[in-house]
Amino acid sequence: MPATCSTWANRAFAQCGGAAGAAAMDECLQGETEYPPEGCGAEWEAYVACASAATESCVDGGPSGCDMQQSAYSSCETQFGVSTACIRVPVQDSKCSTTSGPPLFSFQCQSTVPAGCQALPVAGPTIVCCKAFAPM
Repeated sequence: MPATCSTWANRAFAQCGGAAGAAAMDECLQGETEYPPEGCGAEWEAYVACASAATESCVDGGPSGCDMQQSAYSSCETQFGVSTACIRVPVQDSKCSTTSGPPLFSFQCQSTVPAGCQALPVAGPTIVCCKAFAPM
């Protein structure tokens, strides 16, 4: 578990209780598996850093004052989707595992397989294995 996720979750817990801490941890860990492989890691890290220092909204959930950082990673993810026609599907990562080299991540693509990616031989939607994409 990344240290920044622990910092955010502990802060949320201290301000709003156990459910908020658990929700922050879940959101952070999910984001860690989703955004960096899409090339949006810097934007996600900026959001987590903000959330780790922010006041938690105990009524609405989530950190207050991090709208700009949240917009940046969301915009980056949208740009990724438009440029690749792919979405991240972490539940398929185990099918992309390698014993050497950089880690591979799974994506579901609508049309073509992005350069440098390999399609998995599965029925249904096109699932591809790719190295982490370059920053958007």
